[in-house]
Amino acid sequence: MIKILKPLLPKLDSLKELDIFEIIDDSLFETVSITDIDFSDNQSEDAGIETAYIKNSTFNNCMLKDFKLVDVFIDRSNMINTNLESGYLNRVEIQASRLTGLQLTNGILRDVVFKENKMDLALFRFTKIKNACFDNCNLTDSDFQNADLENVMFRNCNLSNVQFSQAKFKNVDVSGSNIESIKIGHEQLKSVTIDYSQTTQVVQLLGIRIK
Repeated sequence: MIKILKPLLPKLDSLKELDIFEIIDDSLFETVSITDIDFSDNQSEDAGIETAYIKNSTFNNCMLKDFKLVDVFIDRSNMINTNLESGYLNRVEIQASRLTGLQLTNGILRDVVFKENKMDLALFRFTKIKNACFDNCNLTDSDFQNADLENVMFRNCNLSNVQFSQAKFKNVDVSGSNIESIKIGHEQLKSVTIDYSQTTQVVQLLGIRIK
């Protein structure tokens, strides 16, 4: 069982409603509620959001280098082709959102939950991911090359054609997920938990022929 810390958030009515539409360098939004705001195409460095609810908002095509999300809950929002290179996420939950092409490379993720998101073509190269759950997410064609995964669960996800080459695994659970055509090494499989129904798919990954 993987223990994941939830965002530390006050009651929604105690948060300040944010009404600005630009994220600038070194800006930090704290203890806020963000609803129906379009941040698309913003560019910044070293900005962040802490202690916040985000709902029905859009961050498409943003380039937010070294962006920080701490104690944040995101619901029904869009981060399509958003670049969060070297980002830091701690105690973050993202649900029912569109994250196609999200780029979270060279980052750090701690106590993070992705639930029921469309995350195809997402990039997590060289990112350290610890205590995380991907729950009912479509991760088709995503890339975890050289990522470091510890205590990570992929629950009922579509992992078809996901790239795990050179990734480090420690206590990774993919049981219940579609692992057809994933790119993974034989040594990595030793640290992966599967369920009985996935046995045939693993045999195929190992290149074993069954008569």
